[in-house]
Amino acid sequence: ERPLRGNATSPKRSGKSLKTGTQPPPKSGPAAEAPAQTPPATPSACQLRLTPDVALVRSQPSITEPGSCGAEDVVRLEAVVLSDGQRVALAPAATLRCLMAEAVARWIREEVAPAAATLGSSARTIITGASYECRERDGVPGAKLSEHGHANALDLRGVTLANDTTVDLT
Repeated sequence: ERPLRGNATSPKRSGKSLKTGTQPPPKSGPAAEAPAQTPPATPSACQLRLTPDVALVRSQPSITEPGSCGAEDVVRLEAVVLSDGQRVALAPAATLRCLMAEAVARWIREEVAPAAATLGSSARTIITGASYECRERDGVPGAKLSEHGHANALDLRGVTLANDTTVDLT
C-alpha cells in the first residue's frame, strides 16, 4: 500500500483552509470562446464499463479546437463509487477522455481509498485542478502541448476525508 503524502490539516482544529494556489486570469477575446463540440454518439465500450456502481459520469460531446487540441469519447467524471457503495466526489468534476476517467476511477478505488483508511477516515472528496484545457506544458508559451489539451491529464490539489481532514497535495 502507498500512503497519501502531503500536509494534513483539520479545518475544525487548526482553522486552516486548503491552499488552492493561483489560477491564471481567464482569457478574453476570441480565444476565450468555447471550443466547437459535436453531439455525443452512442456510448463507447469504455463508457459502458463505467457503470453507476463504479463511477458517476456524464457523456460529453467530442471537443474540437483549432490546432492540435481536442478529444473524443469525453466524459465528465463527477464521483467514484467504492466497492462498499461510498462515493468519492471530484470537486470540481473533471472533463476527461473516457479511458483516462476509467484509470482515475481505478486509482481512487485501488490506491486512494485504502491509503485514506490508513489515516483513520475514508476519502470523501478529491479536490481537482485542471482537467481538459488547451495549453502548453506547465503553461510555458512555445512548449509542447500538454496532455490536458487532449483530456488525458488531471491536476490534483488535495483529498478531503470524511472526518473533515484535508490532505493538501500542492
